[in-house]
Amino acid sequence: MGKTQIIAELELLPVLAGLSHYADAVRGRRVLWFVDNNSVRDMLAKGSSPATQLFTMLVEVGRLTHIVQAMIWYSRVPSKSNIADLPSRQLPEQAARLIKGIVGPKLSLGEDLVKVCVDAASFIDFMEQIVSR
Repeated sequence: MGKTQIIAELELLPVLAGLSHYADAVRGRRVLWFVDNNSVRDMLAKGSSPATQLFTMLVEVGRLTHIVQAMIWYSRVPSKSNIADLPSRQLPEQAARLIKGIVGPKLSLGEDLVKVCVDAASFIDFMEQIVSR
């Protein structure tokens, strides 16, 4: 029988995707990276996991970190301080207000992201709109 809970993989995936996407931005830098899952933070700190899927993802994080020669410190951000948790807690309007305040009203990306949060459009639709620009 397969795994019934994949929260660790879902919490680790943005680290892997972010490191891959922002490789040039973090190259040769000291980076403070926040995650909101203690077990994922611990896995990232030690670079290992007994779960094959997680270990495979951690190996890729390690490979990318080595390539960009970044010094990364992983820390935890409590869920109450993480605006990314708000939509999953049925509070998209609150997330939209916070994002609009951070990004600013003059940036179209911020406006589009606010609309996504408020209108409950899918993240994939949002990303497709951004990529097609």
